[in-house]
Amino acid sequence: PWRVRGDRELAVTGRLATNSADVQRDLAVAGFGLIQVYAFHIADELARGRLEAVLLDHERPLRPVHALYARHRAALPKVRVFLDWAQDLIRTHEPRR
Repeated sequence: PWRVRGDRELAVTGRLATNSADVQRDLAVAGFGLIQVYAFHIADELARGRLEAVLLDHERPLRPVHALYARHRAALPKVRVFLDWAQDLIRTHEPRR
């Protein structure tokens, strides 16, 4: 089930099921149906008109995104670069309310 506003559940059925946002996006673009993913996963498709947001009155409140990493690795440049990139990606595609 999909969780929607008010922590209600919406029963959905379909021919395919996946836990990959990339696969969900590709299937939606190909016309296989509705998906429920974070906005940053489909921002380009929305901007290009390949996908359209629906059921907006059932949207859940924004949820935090956390990055977990070993404390001793926090000082590594590649970890910092990734965290900066991920933070920018999420902020850039954050819905405006």
